[in-house]
Amino acid sequence: MLLFGQEAVNVTAAAIAAVGLPALLWVLLWIHKELMSWLQWRSIPGPAAPHWLLGHGKHIGDQWLSARMLEWERQHGPLVATRVGPVRVLFLSEPQEASRLLRKGPHCLPKAPAIYDIYTSMTGAPHRNILSEPDGPMHTAVRRAALPAFGAASLRALVPRIVGLTQTASDIIERAGAGAAVDIQSMCERINCDVISTVTYGEDQGAVVDGNNEYLAVVRDMTEAAHHFAGDPLWQMSWLWSSRARADWRSCKRFNEFAQQLALRMSQAPQGSLQPYSVGGLLLAAKDPATGQPLCTLSRIGVELGTLASAGFEAASHGAAWALALLAMHPEAQQRLEQELQEAGLLAMHSEAQQRLEQELQEAGLLVHGKQLQPRAFEFEDCSRLRYLAAVIQETLRCAVRLRPAQQVNNLWNAAAGFVDAAAGAVAFCVAGTILLL
Repeated sequence: MLLFGQEAVNVTAAAIAAVGLPALLWVLLWIHKELMSWLQWRSIPGPAAPHWLLGHGKHIGDQWLSARMLEWERQHGPLVATRVGPVRVLFLSEPQEASRLLRKGPHCLPKAPAIYDIYTSMTGAPHRNILSEPDGPMHTAVRRAALPAFGAASLRALVPRIVGLTQTASDIIERAGAGAAVDIQSMCERINCDVISTVTYGEDQGAVVDGNNEYLAVVRDMTEAAHHFAGDPLWQMSWLWSSRARADWRSCKRFNEFAQQLALRMSQAPQGSLQPYSVGGLLLAAKDPATGQPLCTLSRIGVELGTLASAGFEAASHGAAWALALLAMHPEAQQRLEQELQEAGLLAMHSEAQQRLEQELQEAGLLVHGKQLQPRAFEFEDCSRLRYLAAVIQETLRCAVRLRPAQQVNNLWNAAAGFVDAAAGAVAFCVAGTILLL
């Protein structure tokens, strides 16, 4: 039916009203929401953005971020608002304040898949990993399959190997001679590299003995590339003009290939030869309960093991190095720790308080060279016995939040909608998509 004249105009106007008014209402509500969010976000203190488009992106990614974070905290308090492009980023320098600041919201903050997808795109891995996998049946199944590797029985079996690696490292340092320069950070990286390799692949890669071996070089290059990626919003495109970016891409590709090679080597190992506590061995043996088929393809296992090999490498290495550095800076804490280790029988004892033990220790054959007692081996149970050592580790982690760059912060969450107590009672609405760095 054809409509003419005023009737056609009326029908057209009615159609526009039926479609346009709801759309206009939605736009007005969206503008109101964004405006209120922007006004409330401005109530959170923070430094002025150095760039109108990138915001604080350059500062967040450069090597001076640690010093800037301390300066921001002095100027604005423990909660600082920044942005990287259009993305809002909150820095919280006192993690113990999180429960007070996150006053409302979901019981559990969901992880940020977009953040972890960076890792997948960097390595060119063909699969998601346990970090980027959305919460669901597959994520749960992989976690459940790998969980025994981190249980008490597996960790107890792992302790002698860790002790052996640290003893080898100590022997290397001792052979260097008194007064010799020793790169403690590098040694901590080498120990940690072999420990993580033992947990993931069931064997160390010889990094402690050979500080220039291929496995360690691959992991180091991958970690450096990750820092470049985090600090450069244009990193994915900069390979067109930057030789460093092209080298980073080659490092990421090499890392993924190396992880796949190690997974293939594990799959070809004779049955029963794999370490029972290795993540790789557990994932190779895991079955899908619904089908009875292998839970993970070999390619997926390679991605998972590569994720574990790189994810904890730098954080744990820096943690150990900072602990040693801070102990050296505080002799009173070092002396108290040595006393605890002596009392536990883990260090040679010279104090007069131990003389009363001579008689019974002589009978046990533990007394050598006069009053110097032969130390016993570190045991898994010592992890819970040595209270002051645990305090040293906790204090190191607390201090390291202020000492390390944001790229090494462990807790990176995609904050869901909730309220943030900014300062002096001010309340700001934190919209979904805001990144909260603890």
